[in-house]
Amino acid sequence: MKKEVLNKLLGRIELRDLNQDEALLSEILGMDAVKILVENDVNDLYIKKIYGFKRVIKDYIKEELDCKSQKQIARELGLSKNYMRKLLRELNCEEA
Repeated sequence: MKKEVLNKLLGRIELRDLNQDEALLSEILGMDAVKILVENDVNDLYIKKIYGFKRVIKDYIKEELDCKSQKQIARELGLSKNYMRKLLRELNCEEA
């Protein structure tokens, strides 16, 4: 498709044309960001869940260990006992 035609089409996109995920992106990032994604054929955008941000989870655990038990923290985060143990082992190795 020619760039000028694509630009004309992108200029016509409105909020009512977007699916739920696209509308959320538009709300957060703006319609221009959605149009850039469409223009660049970004079809498979993946944003990891909070658990994918391992450093953030570990930092939270370190901070909360002072006033909460491991079991309480695991429950709050929805982590299994085994995964919590794994993270704690990793934290101990990092501190050494």
